[in-house]
Order: sequence, then C-alpha cells, then structure tokens
Amino acid sequence: MTRKEKSISEKVRSHALFGGAITISLPASFSSASDIRQVPDNQEVFIDDASDASLILELLDLERDKEGLEAATYFFNDLAEHNDAQNATIQYKEDLSGTSLVPNLAAYPTYALVGTQTVSKFHAADAALLPVRIYLVNVRLQQTGTDVLLTLNLPALAQAPAAASFNAAMFVKGNVCPDSGMAALQEALASLTIRNWGLFGGAIRIRESVQHEYTHITARQDGVGWAFSIRLLKVSNNALIKSREA
Repeated sequence: MTRKEKSISEKVRSHALFGGAITISLPASFSSASDIRQVPDNQEVFIDDASDASLILELLDLERDKEGLEAATYFFNDLAEHNDAQNATIQYKEDLSGTSLVPNLAAYPTYALVGTQTVSKFHAADAALLPVRIYLVNVRLQQTGTDVLLTLNLPALAQAPAAASFNAAMFVKGNVCPDSGMAALQEALASLTIRNWGLFGGAIRIRESVQHEYTHITARQDGVGWAFSIRLLKVSNNALIKSREA
C-alpha cells in the first residue's frame, strides 16, 4: 500500500450491515449509532462525531403504487409529516436510473431528491425551529419488494444553496457539492454493495404479515442531535433480525 492509499484508507471506514449482507464505506468520522442506542432492525444509522449530521440506510417495503420520482417524493413528505416539520420544501429531484450513481446497483431504478425541512430539536414544543437539509436517494429493488433508502441529514445552519446548484454530479464521489457533508453520501453510494441477496428472501415469503409502524429516534452524539422519523417494518421472524444475529 502506497502512502497515498494508506492516507485515504485511514479517512474511510468500511461497514458490514445487516450481518454482512450489505456493505458500505463512510468517512471515518461517522460511527454507528447502534454503539450507543438501539436501532430498528430494518435500519443502519450513522452519526458524525464532529457535527449533528446523520446518515440512515433503510430497507422498506416497496411502495408499489408509487412510480418513478413519486416514491422519493412520498418518502420525503412522509418524513416531514412524522418530523412535525413546519415547512418542507423540495429544491431538486431527478431520475438517475441507468447512471453510475450507485455503481453496484446500476441496473435498478434510482432517484435522488434534495429538500429542506424546518424542525425542532428532539421534537420539543419549546425548542427553536431550525432547518435541516435532506439528501435522499431511493434505489428500487422491485424483484425483492424492497425500497432501499439512503438519507443524509445535515443541519442547514448556513444559507441554503441556490436550487440551480443542485445536480446529478454532486452525488458522485469526488465531485464538488453545495454542502461539504455530502462527502459521506457520495462515499456510501459509491461503495454500497449487496453481498447476500438472501437478506430479502424471508421478508418476501412473509410479506402479508408486514405491518408499518412509526416512531421517532434521535440521531444523537454528546448531548446534541436531531429527531428523525423512522419507518419500521414489523415482521414475524423477521429475516433482517436473523441476518443481524448471524
């Protein structure tokens, strides 16, 4: 390994998710929230040690009645509803199917969306309302009945970039983007790999027993954080639970 390669590897860390069935890489500053609190079995949550940023990978029951960008818009609006967001605005959305946005899943429909939601910290009624910028990528695995959702949540303390500055290129690793925190999502998208498709098998066989539930968890680090809506999949003898315990 060259000195340059070693330097890069020290800044990026690989993570085995759902019992190793999925792997992604993230900047070393991001750590798993499961180290400090319980995380729903259909999710992997990472928080940035140096900020309030969080990145969430979710495996959701496929929204079969939503087509194309409708699904990404639905997920964004659903998140806003359960965040009790005062305002929710979409600045950018695009169909990126057929591109190399997620190289290892390039054959699957992929959609990207950027929006801002104004929410209160921890959903406290007396807390100040602050904007959170949300970068959302939806990869649709129709054959497995699964929507894969990658969501990067960034405290939007600075003035929001102009809508014209958002484009498909900003999701690609190494490209300049409006928010410096985007590097985490770029890394995740470039490295996302499904290594065991059996992860989805059990969920398909018991699809009829799936029930949706909603709760709030907090992306929290050292006493600060944001509450984000979590969509849970409650499945009897859940394949995801089995894979995590494997």
